[in-house]
Amino acid sequence: MPLQTWGAEFTPELWDKTPHLKRFERRFFPNDYVYQPESRVFAEWVTNGGHVVAFAVGELAILGSKRVGYITRTAVAKAHRGKGMNKQLVIALVNRFKYAGVHNVMTYTVVSNVTSLNSLLGCGFKPYWPTSEWAGPGVVYLRYKLC
Repeated sequence: MPLQTWGAEFTPELWDKTPHLKRFERRFFPNDYVYQPESRVFAEWVTNGGHVVAFAVGELAILGSKRVGYITRTAVAKAHRGKGMNKQLVIALVNRFKYAGVHNVMTYTVVSNVTSLNSLLGCGFKPYWPTSEWAGPGVVYLRYKLC
């Protein structure tokens, strides 16, 4: 079955009406909070036979006069790992943010998730140290500068 790549922009209200992405999120993050966006959301995902096998989600935030992108979730099904899907989806999100006028894209990963860290570094993200640890301890913060 051929893989298909999709992308869309959602409002928080429309995000609530995307059960296929929510089911995939629950499968990969069963013990984590349920993601509920507060502003514009960009999502990229890959399907195989109509089933989501990889996804990446980012949110656009307006901080004062600056637009900032936050990549909030990425996941790839075990059977589809090692094929560059995460990088493909993250780069697609970065491009969406770029066209939305964002100057910096932020994200983080837990220190123990070396695969995620390597993927983000391979996409051009660089480690940075925020003034406050907004994601908590035990994480690596990363930033992609668009300007």
